[in-house]
Amino acid sequence: MTAPSLPTGFDVAKHVAATRADCALTVGFDRRQGYIPRFLVQLHYQVATAPVVWHSIARMDHNETAATGHDVYREGLHVDADRRVGPEVHLALRHGPLPANRGAVIRGCVDYLDAEADYFVDVFEGRHSPGARPDGRPTGVNENLPLSVRRR
Repeated sequence: MTAPSLPTGFDVAKHVAATRADCALTVGFDRRQGYIPRFLVQLHYQVATAPVVWHSIARMDHNETAATGHDVYREGLHVDADRRVGPEVHLALRHGPLPANRGAVIRGCVDYLDAEADYFVDVFEGRHSPGARPDGRPTGVNENLPLSVRRR
């Protein structure tokens, strides 16, 4: 099985196993003197099998080093969700205070995207509109995650 491309331009980039066989997770982050100033976590979906084609359908990021970057500690967590048809959507997530340990935040983002992969695949494929879940829960509610993420 092939894997999606790793994020480029980061000090560390790796694949992370996903629960769904047709999904994969990638993580990229920088290390600066004992802390992580930026990271990117992406959920990829296999949109074709012959040849295998991966598409990034959801991502969570943090970048305190760029003037136009997103700082999760000041602005909160969000997911940029792609759709096969239609523009990308920005889903703001409601959550409690984030851990100071940025590795824990990255792990929480990985766990969140993996746990919500069915939802993000359905949004990508147009089976559900962004922000509306078929089970009635708001997007982002997953009590099993350490970040206690809930949609705003």
